[in-house]
Amino acid sequence: MTRLLLLIALALLIAWLIDRGARQLLAAAAKLQQHGKQPGAPEVDRRGRSIRRGVLVKCVTCGMHVSRDRALTVGDRYYCSAECRDADQS
Repeated sequence: MTRLLLLIALALLIAWLIDRGARQLLAAAAKLQQHGKQPGAPEVDRRGRSIRRGVLVKCVTCGMHVSRDRALTVGDRYYCSAECRDADQS
């Protein structure tokens, strides 16, 4: 009998934890929708421009950091511009 009551209490605790987590997720989604954002939508700054989150790499010539998708690459070396690339090649 004690074992049965313990199992019922454990099942109720698990159900309560699941319900609480689901309510928190729904509240977070509603909060995002109130601010005009959809989950997974790109972030924008105050002017409405898209904020791109990406990996930054360092130019081997001048040391400037630039996003990996905009950097010029030669082998495993990253450059911020064609000028830096050409300066390193000579």
